[in-house]
Amino acid sequence: MEENRSNKMIIAIIQDSDYQDIVEDLNEHGFYVTVLKSSGGFLRRQSSTIMIGLEEKDVDRCKDILRRHGERIERRLEAFPHGISGGHLSASAVEVPVKIGGVTLFVLDVEQFDKF
Repeated sequence: MEENRSNKMIIAIIQDSDYQDIVEDLNEHGFYVTVLKSSGGFLRRQSSTIMIGLEEKDVDRCKDILRRHGERIERRLEAFPHGISGGHLSASAVEVPVKIGGVTLFVLDVEQFDKF
């Protein structure tokens, strides 16, 4: 069993289209990640969830790298609201402003880390 000093884990949810640039930037700064494909949220778009094991002293440096990639942009997308308007079922599309992109992250304490 290999002993490791990782005592924190960052779990970051990122846009699938951004993950290669983010992972490359993290790797260049000495952070290695595990990538999980995921989806969810309002738009049900593909995303990637990355897990980074690290020491507490490196958390702020890692968060700074993720922050650089965390720009959210607003897009207007068509949505079909459900409802009755004047006694008739409404099926016409309306444009809805939605913020997409960015990074959502969680910093967790790691009680134990083993690598076999």
